[in-house]
Amino acid sequence: MGRRADALLGTALSLVQAGQAPEWLLDRAARTALTVLRGNPRDTRAAAVVAYRFYRRGRTDLASRFMRRVARNFTAAEVAADFELRLWSMVRAGWRALDGLPDADALLGAFPPLELLADPTAGSGPLLAVSCDDGYYRRFATGLLDSVEAVGGGVAVHVHVVNPSPETLADLARQRERLRLSCSRERVDFTGWDDHRRTTYYACVRFLRWHQLMTLWGRPLLHLDADCTLAGGLDALAALLDGADVGLLRDARWRGPTREITVCFAAFQPTPRGRAFLASTAAYIGAFLQEGRGFWMLDQAAPFAVLDALERRGEGPGVRWFDVLDFPWVRFIGEK
Repeated sequence: MGRRADALLGTALSLVQAGQAPEWLLDRAARTALTVLRGNPRDTRAAAVVAYRFYRRGRTDLASRFMRRVARNFTAAEVAADFELRLWSMVRAGWRALDGLPDADALLGAFPPLELLADPTAGSGPLLAVSCDDGYYRRFATGLLDSVEAVGGGVAVHVHVVNPSPETLADLARQRERLRLSCSRERVDFTGWDDHRRTTYYACVRFLRWHQLMTLWGRPLLHLDADCTLAGGLDALAALLDGADVGLLRDARWRGPTREITVCFAAFQPTPRGRAFLASTAAYIGAFLQEGRGFWMLDQAAPFAVLDALERRGEGPGVRWFDVLDFPWVRFIGEK
């Protein structure tokens, strides 16, 4: 690859990731990328540029198939080690993307059991759903719970913790004295797991747990990252979700299928299509984790792929979209 081509591809990918790639630049880079690939079919940056161009034109199904074809030139270990191959390996798009996907409930046996420690208070209103590990609970979740007490207007909260310490369990008991709080845990043996696999598990398993809680309680779930805080009451947000099956945060800057739906917030309603969307998202995540192919960003690849497939089948949920850059109900920490 010549220096000019290398610079063009690098610039295009950097701008895509930053959400600042103009369409003309991506078109030009994709033409160059095809020339590069004819000489070197293992150039993953060139392949990714072509895939992002397909995605930008609304054809993530073609992008996904193209990247799978490119990935055949690599071993599984090489795919896992390459940033773009790793991301695209988790993207399935098109109306057949969910074919062969196991039922979410059938996958639960491959994961530790969900242990309910305290049930929610009676009612049918929404539950603010938060999941994290013990360290994240102590570092962030207590701040979120403080904000719930201060401005949450009495909203019910469910906290799920992976491997909670005795100190965290004691704190959850104290939190129940001031909040309408339910909680659960799971115990996982992380022996031999590296940081990437462990943090990916934390980010992903929560959607399997929300599917279980939806099945158990049939209440609307307002999912939030643990490192958020509420900026105000949620009544106006809940009103905007009336009539929708799901509420999703969208990054409309064409940053790619693993970044378009940002899961620091998501709302799941107990409607047939809301339940189906959550169940399919949980199944998608569970299948990748069970097969050892779950990498960072799987939690965002899954809802994108599921929504794309369901909409192409004419079975899509009614979505209330929110802008990740203008979501006044929650303060997010860092770039999402």
